[in-house]
Parts: sequence; C-alpha cells; structure tokens
Amino acid sequence: DSVSVMCPACTITVEKIRGNVRVMGGTGSVIVDDAKGSTVYVETSAGGIRANRVEAEQLYVSKSGPLDGIGLKGRLEFHSISGDVTLRECEGFVSGAIERGNINIRMRKWRFADKAFVETLKGDILFALPEDFEGEVDLTSKKGRTEAGFELMPLGLPPVAVAPGGAHLSGRVGDGGETLRLSTEAGNIRLTRGSAN
Repeated sequence: DSVSVMCPACTITVEKIRGNVRVMGGTGSVIVDDAKGSTVYVETSAGGIRANRVEAEQLYVSKSGPLDGIGLKGRLEFHSISGDVTLRECEGFVSGAIERGNINIRMRKWRFADKAFVETLKGDILFALPEDFEGEVDLTSKKGRTEAGFELMPLGLPPVAVAPGGAHLSGRVGDGGETLRLSTEAGNIRLTRGSAN
C-alpha cells in the first residue's frame, strides 16, 4: 500500500500508484503522475518537481528548482528556498512558503482545512479562487502592490499601508470563515476571482 523511492542523482518518475508515495530525490527532477493515496511526500535538493493528477495529503519540499502541479486534489503544502511554484486546476487547500520565486496558483475548488498561509520573500503572488469562495483574506506586500478581485467586507480596520510603496488589504468574502493569508516582502499580490490569466 505504499511506494518509497530514493536516488540522490537520478531522474525519478512515479506513475499510476494507488497507495502512499514517498520520494527522496537529489539533483534530478521528480515526476509524480496519476497517484492516489493518503499521503504523498516529495523532496529534492536541486531538481524540479512535477505533479499531475495526484489526490492525497501532499507535501513538496525542495532547496532549489520549480514546482509545477496540475489537477491536484487534497491538502497541498510546499516549501522551497528558490524556484517558482505553479499549481493549476487544483481542488482543496494550499499552504506554503518559498524564499525566492513567483507563486501562481489557480484553484478550481477551495476547501479550508486550516488557516492557509502562502508566502514568498522575493517574488509575485498570483492567486485565483473559485467564484463561490468564502472566507477571510489578508494580503500584505511590503514593497509592492496588492489587488483583490473579490468584494471585501471590512473586518474592523480599513486597509492601511505597511510601508512606503507597500499595501495591506484584508476583509471578509461572503459569509467569511477561515483565513487565507498571502504575503510577500518584495513583489506584487493579485487575488482574482475565477481563472487567472
């Protein structure tokens, strides 16, 4: 009921798995395609990670290298020092942080599993949520701009500038609920309704 693969220098491909997946890569890329189980864990040091049609509680970790995912379902988490994160047509919940790189996430369906934190220190965040999203959002950019495509109901205090040139937006969408927090030190944040271009 589980698959475990370790290789510090080769490309790893894991396909058509029904069970838990654990992959420890290194400098080569890792591809996980068509996997369904309780948990999927993928770690690399310098290789990129590509995940397609994965349904599980998922954690992707890399020191450097991009994360590219499409059609992912479940609780998704990522951590990286450098490398862009691109997640498309996903369903469930996303949380994660990188130090350097852009984050582009497009959710087909959103289901809070907890508070969600998506952060990059140096990079832009583009986050698309479905039309029926409800919850509280908090967008913070210290040296950039923030933009929300949803109508935000005030939580108490009006939006305030965090620093010269930066902006902070927060509010409730619909009936509210758990919090989605998007944050960047140096970059722009754009939260959109529906598909993001």
